[in-house]
Amino acid sequence: MYARRNVLISGSAAVTRVAAAASIAVVVGDGLPKVTWLLVVAVFGVAMVYEVLRSRRPVPGQEFRTTWTSTVIWIVVGAGYAIRGVAGLVVAGVPADSQIILIATVGLLTFGIMFVTLTWALDASSYCHSDPAHGQVDFVPAVLSKPHLAALLPYLGATRGSVVAADHGKLGGAGATPLRERGRLVTPWNIALLCCGAAGGALGVGLAAGWTLPGGPSAAVIRLFAGQSTRDTVALIIAAGALAGLCAASAVVSARGPAERWIVVLAVGAGTTAGLWPVLEARSVLAVLPWALFAGWYTWFRSQSLLALKLGFKPLINAMRWIFDAVIAVIAGRQTAALLGRAAKPQHPVSAVEDSR
Repeated sequence: MYARRNVLISGSAAVTRVAAAASIAVVVGDGLPKVTWLLVVAVFGVAMVYEVLRSRRPVPGQEFRTTWTSTVIWIVVGAGYAIRGVAGLVVAGVPADSQIILIATVGLLTFGIMFVTLTWALDASSYCHSDPAHGQVDFVPAVLSKPHLAALLPYLGATRGSVVAADHGKLGGAGATPLRERGRLVTPWNIALLCCGAAGGALGVGLAAGWTLPGGPSAAVIRLFAGQSTRDTVALIIAAGALAGLCAASAVVSARGPAERWIVVLAVGAGTTAGLWPVLEARSVLAVLPWALFAGWYTWFRSQSLLALKLGFKPLINAMRWIFDAVIAVIAGRQTAALLGRAAKPQHPVSAVEDSR
């Protein structure tokens, strides 16, 4: 029953989103329809690869081990974020052959990997009888059919316990915060943060320097690098930004808990802005913005549990559901909207999404 309902809701949402994107592209014109359809093809192509990889199963008893399949799944899912983000930059006017696009691709790809693996780590925890950060955990058998989730549990500190018969979403792991403390340093989300932190630093200073902005390079940058070629100057600025972003991200990863992480994020953001303001003025905010968004999201997410995320987003989900119902009522009629509304009756905040994964 729930699987059929989830398929109906997901299918309706996907069709509505594609139709809305196509309609906007046609109305705006000016080459946007072509870009939109290329984007749709790319996104659905990534989704197909993901589904093929997810259908592969590891050797029984090895579900908690990281395999090449699980690693590729994490990377492929991150690619969706890069495709959508880079398409937005190109449409906004950033040259497709510029260094900024390449840096943004790396940053958004690794941000996607970071976001997905953090989310899936919490998701995997909800299948456990207790907090997986505390060592050996018992788990429900359903997690064994999702090895791309189960493979993340050892990175939380969990070792494989026994299979237990219990309802998913009603276990202690659903309310646990296994990412709160520093834990293991070598994890998929930490490695991804280091990569997107370096890319975020390079992207920020590259944008702030101004070669891709309508106003051109800032006057201070022109004076500072007078007599040097533009190519060498851009390379030097990007390298400096990448190194600074990597060092700052390393400090976030090494922090012992939420308070230290937020201190690092806020100190880097405020310190960079204040230090560059005399030179770049308002562009100093742009210099640190990509890094701050990546690191701030990572820091906030590591303090969450899956249950807290579901309950915290409930008002937003209700608002989105109301908007969706209103749109469907206009497009397909009130009876269809009522049918979808009955099919989408809420259940337990964690188990409501179990069948859709």
